Amino acid sequence: MSRTILLGLLLVLTALAIGLPTSQSQPPPLPGFGAQPGRFTVVKVTDAGAVYLIDTTTGDLFKATLEDAKPYSERPKVNDRFGPPPLPKDAPFPGKDANPK
Repeated sequence: MSRTILLGLLLVLTALAIGLPTSQSQPPPLPGFGAQPGRFTVVKVTDAGAVYLIDTTTGDLFKATLEDAKPYSERPKVNDRFGPPPLPKDAPFPGKDANPK
């Protein structure tokens, strides 16, 4: 009987030890992902197509128009999931004895 209780207690403690660290309600933000969410707020949208934004961190006021918007193809690409792309096989790589310029 005492073995069963001891085994059950060990099982519960193991489940708690594994489950508690992984049960964070919100993981910490990842570094290098730019501005915080909700930092810029729309103040006013005009009929002429201008949008006034306020930076809630600094209080600066900005005006954006349709000419300020970039096409999707010109926006920066983020591919941090797999790291930087590998170098081509024929890329120059100076050896340890090469003199840097």
